Amino acid sequence: MEWVPCARVTADAVHFGVLVRNTGGRQELRLRLGYVRAEHPVPCDSPEDEVSVTAESGTTAWFTLPGCSVARVHGAVQATARLAAKDGDLSATALSPTLQIQPNGSVMPPASY
Repeated sequence: MEWVPCARVTADAVHFGVLVRNTGGRQELRLRLGYVRAEHPVPCDSPEDEVSVTAESGTTAWFTLPGCSVARVHGAVQATARLAAKDGDLSATALSPTLQIQPNGSVMPPASY
């Protein structure tokens, strides 16, 4: 199982989540998502502190939560994620690379600065 927090940019928002690549058997996982904006960590707006998701065997899947996004406005943003097997301990918080949203709405990916 490999996973990485990441951000997806759409025309009007930045969505935060985790990309999970499961090369083994089906896995039940626990997930906590958040983001960092202007150096301030923020948990995703979810009714629960953590959610359960299923990573199917031999798949790569994107997991996010409703409300785990911000408007696409000028600033630096990063996704945060903690992940665990159903009965395991949550990982340490992992951060995605920082995306720089420019004043004109364009995005400078991490390799560009």
